[in-house]
Amino acid sequence: MRPLRTGQRKHHGVSLGFLALSLTTACCLQSQGVSLYIPQSTINATVKEDILLSVEYSCHGVPTIEWKYTSNWGVQKIVEWKPGAQANISQSHKDRVGTFDNGSIQLFSVGVRDSGYYVVTVTEHLGSSQFGTIVLHVSENTAEEIELQDVEC
Repeated sequence: MRPLRTGQRKHHGVSLGFLALSLTTACCLQSQGVSLYIPQSTINATVKEDILLSVEYSCHGVPTIEWKYTSNWGVQKIVEWKPGAQANISQSHKDRVGTFDNGSIQLFSVGVRDSGYYVVTVTEHLGSSQFGTIVLHVSENTAEEIELQDVEC
């Protein structure tokens, strides 16, 4: 066997180093997955208000977004969609929910029964996912508000 010249070793070392760096970079980009930000994790509302369950996400490609509602009565799927496509809204929330491409949803004319935990899951096409929870408290109008409404009528 002939020994390699110094120039060739250096050349192969640079090539292998570049290849290793490229593979490492590619793995890091893929492993970043989904990030999810929830600016307000608790929302207090009164009956008949429209409320926004606000989230922001970042990921590679177009994700699937799913919202579920959890209360003392169990877990119920509200909606699932891919941004830019039509949402699959459950029968229980037809005409009561609006979706946004950033992953947020709006609930229209909430009632006390809407109080509970709202869990959003963002899943990218490679399977990486992230979830977050928003707690919603819906209360009846306060006695003060009822008195003001009576005076105005």
